[in-house]
Amino acid sequence: MSETEKGHGPSTQGDALTPPFPAAGNTQPALTPSVSGEELSELPEGALAGLSEEEVTRLTQAGLVNQFTPRATRTVRQILRANVFTLFNAILASCIVVTLIFGHWADTVFGIVMVVNALTGIISELKAKRVLEKISILQENPVMVVRSGVEKEISPRQIVQGDLLHLRRGDQVPADGTVVATSGLYLDESNLTGESVPRARAQGEEIFSGAAVVAGDGYVKVSAVGSHSWANEMALQVKKFQMAHSELEEGINKILKVITYCLPLVIVLLGAAQIRNLGGLNQVNWGNIGPVVVAAVAGIVGMIPQGLVLLTSINFAAASLKLARQGVLIQELPAVEVLARVDTLCLDKTGTLTTGEIAARGFALPGENKLVSAGDLAAGAPAALQALTRERENDTSAAIYDRIVSDLETMPPALENPLLVPFDSARKWSAVVSGGDTWVLGAPEIILAADGPALEQTATWAGQGARVLALAQAKNQEIDPEHPAIPSGLRLSALIVLAERLREDAAQTLDFFRQEGVNVLIISGDNPQTVAALAGRVGIKTEGFDARKLPEDAPGITRILEKHRVFGRVTPEQKRALVQALQAAGKTVAMTGDGVNDALALKDADLGIAMGNAAQATKSAAKAVLLDSKFSALPQVLGEGRRVLGNMERVSTLFLSKTTYAALLALLVGILGIRYPYLPRHLTLISSSTIGIPAFFLALAPSNRRYRPGFLRRVGQLSIPAGLLCGSTSIGAYLWLGRTEAATSAATIVLAIGALGLLAILSQPLRSWRGGLVVAMITLVIAAIAVPVVRNFFALEILSFSQWLVVVICSAISLTGLAIIGTYWERRHWPDHGSGLRLKHVRIGK
Repeated sequence: MSETEKGHGPSTQGDALTPPFPAAGNTQPALTPSVSGEELSELPEGALAGLSEEEVTRLTQAGLVNQFTPRATRTVRQILRANVFTLFNAILASCIVVTLIFGHWADTVFGIVMVVNALTGIISELKAKRVLEKISILQENPVMVVRSGVEKEISPRQIVQGDLLHLRRGDQVPADGTVVATSGLYLDESNLTGESVPRARAQGEEIFSGAAVVAGDGYVKVSAVGSHSWANEMALQVKKFQMAHSELEEGINKILKVITYCLPLVIVLLGAAQIRNLGGLNQVNWGNIGPVVVAAVAGIVGMIPQGLVLLTSINFAAASLKLARQGVLIQELPAVEVLARVDTLCLDKTGTLTTGEIAARGFALPGENKLVSAGDLAAGAPAALQALTRERENDTSAAIYDRIVSDLETMPPALENPLLVPFDSARKWSAVVSGGDTWVLGAPEIILAADGPALEQTATWAGQGARVLALAQAKNQEIDPEHPAIPSGLRLSALIVLAERLREDAAQTLDFFRQEGVNVLIISGDNPQTVAALAGRVGIKTEGFDARKLPEDAPGITRILEKHRVFGRVTPEQKRALVQALQAAGKTVAMTGDGVNDALALKDADLGIAMGNAAQATKSAAKAVLLDSKFSALPQVLGEGRRVLGNMERVSTLFLSKTTYAALLALLVGILGIRYPYLPRHLTLISSSTIGIPAFFLALAPSNRRYRPGFLRRVGQLSIPAGLLCGSTSIGAYLWLGRTEAATSAATIVLAIGALGLLAILSQPLRSWRGGLVVAMITLVIAAIAVPVVRNFFALEILSFSQWLVVVICSAISLTGLAIIGTYWERRHWPDHGSGLRLKHVRIGK
């Protein structure tokens, strides 16, 4: 059951579905607000005096104050713990300590990767947290409160239960309350219910935090504050932090898990082999145990793809910073990749496809189904509309007035001695009398109830998703301002066709996603016909489905989703159910929204995207926030996600090949009972020159390949055979040369050459900067062999001619095998060498 059905939230039924309010005034006496610090002399004496300062102090001390900030991101402590206390860091930290005790400090350089990785994740997430909290503070607007008969401005956080608020046009309702006095108070509750039609609020009615005042003003007595308000109770439901699901991180974590399970076996094998090599356990002492421990550490460090975790963090961080400069705040680094995997995008209408503003599309003359400008109206009609809307008291009147101004080069002469009858929410019309003519502006079904053709014409426009008002004229009719009644003989002069203003970039952005194979669904709390009409204007031609007919069971919802793409009258719980049904069908779902009613669905979606002007609860639930609320920023997110996934597939293959040959070496050493052929610094040289340094550039390079599932499978099909080949030829060279110090150097060189061959395969096309990168890494390895200082640091020996011949033979075998494996893999998985399908419209708008 929905919140609205339980009576615990704003209703989406009833008068919320009535025609939009016309423009102009109210017959009730205006409640004139005084400026801060002045007496409210025009209020009924004692009726609206508000709380005393003593009462405010007592209530504040009792905790009945509007202090509530839902957590948008993880706390600082959670961020630090998540990035520091990991299995990856624990293993490497233990290896560093053991190496410092039993070995040489030069063999602990791998620890730098651990530190940089942790700092990258911490700094990136703290920056995102700081930016979002800063935005929240900037969006906290002051409110007017009446205390001890004096009206003053305070922070929403200083409101206490029982306070008397003076809400005016443009204010956001900061706490739940009851209307005690009103002067044409209209609220936009789309932020709560999804219903975009503003509602009039009468004395005694309850209103909820998060709604916005769009017309009139009123006094509200606060009934619920802080976490007890409706919007914040919704925020409490979404405050539990959940990291975005990352296929990339999931794949890497699987690799680490397998490695973790294998580590005890590797340690036992390496330790046993080294002890056997020393002559048995009885020959082990403190003086010779160092090489045994360092050999075990070398095997462990070689198996762990520590740079892969670092590069993943750096890649996510770089993408997040780039997107932040483009107005997209990524609250969790893994969320960068998720949109690249999304195949279903669910959009809320209000605030996403539309700006939330009302625009006058034009005017329809009687009996015509085309729109004309104000200059085509009957004589006197533009002047009458100007008189009725010039106060611009609400969005509707402002839209009509702006349309008149834009249509006419010069404004018509003002009416002579006009008598204005202001709008009243009970009547649903306003009027102006001048020169014997009476002009009435209001809901067509009210002022033209007997005019069948006019109502049919109205229904035609309403069926297209428009809001319709009627301007009618009566000759020689007077209206009693004290007891106004609809004059007789009214004849339709024109229909004013209004519509929500579409975002300029909506159609182009949706077209981009269609071209990229992403299915788009429109989910809204508004009228299904209205939603379908707006969807049609952005290229989604389909019939709207009324969610009040939506089944409650998941299979029934799935059947509806197979047939419909546009949904109206959707409750917050139904939005959530739709997302869950899509996920159950195997879809990767992104959900956008800006209202509190979107929060639960955003939290459950694979990627929740909130607008920058969204409610705080909504931003708390989202993984990404469009800071300037520009829908056109989403293709940029998709582009960055594709870049991350495409590039990390390259570098993951490099790192997993290292894990493979390190595991093979440990197994062979354990079986053969020989000395481990490498020091940790040997593997550091190979890792940095063939994997670490080039992977950094490859990871951050442009890439627009479309996402394809099976990341880990594709990586394994190249890295495992390549790693086995490189490891076997390397250990073959070591055994061939008799397991001497020179054999260790030869094995290191063979392994480096094989790893460089794999790098060349993954860096294609080589006729680009990637080829230069491979040449630079080859030069780096040659320098490590040829330059004495560097050679001595890495403990490499000068080889003889015969030893170099062994290196050449083993390297030739390795490179030939890699060429065969790489060609087969390339044709099967990567025929375009990574060029991929270009994102033709990534840069939409500015």
